[in-house]
Amino acid sequence: MAKKSERRGLQRLGRLISKITDPAIRKRGFVHTEIINRWAAIVGEELAEASVPQRISYPSRQGEPAMLQVRVDSARATELQHMTPLVIERVNTYFGYRAIGGMRLTQDEIRKAPTPKPGPEPGPTAPPSAAPNSGPAMEDERIAQTRDPALREALAALGQRLRGS
Repeated sequence: MAKKSERRGLQRLGRLISKITDPAIRKRGFVHTEIINRWAAIVGEELAEASVPQRISYPSRQGEPAMLQVRVDSARATELQHMTPLVIERVNTYFGYRAIGGMRLTQDEIRKAPTPKPGPEPGPTAPPSAAPNSGPAMEDERIAQTRDPALREALAALGQRLRGS
């Protein structure tokens, strides 16, 4: 007989990913994985672009606040150093207690996912059809406004197949 978890079918990706990543994140001292997942919400988009939390070091004495180690882009290290009290305050406010008592910065390159480059400008639109909100002419007009040429071609081919042309 199959186990209950094997019969579940589809599961939420977020739940599966956290089962995989949480043990690795906890090895680095992050009891609360939200500090990594919600870094931008905690410290703000501008600071999150230049920094990444690396590790939380807990003192040997129970009840003492931890040390947060943050990797920061070299060009913004001085700025973040001056903002250390604010970052600590924001992290502690997020968790609702004095979780972090200090912050140690390590300068290094911060690699972020590249932002997609804007596609070419859309070409001229087709004149409006007799039926303004429906029909193949309206679909063709919407396809013509698509910026991505590969997507535009794929949509046009799909429309032809659906119409049986």
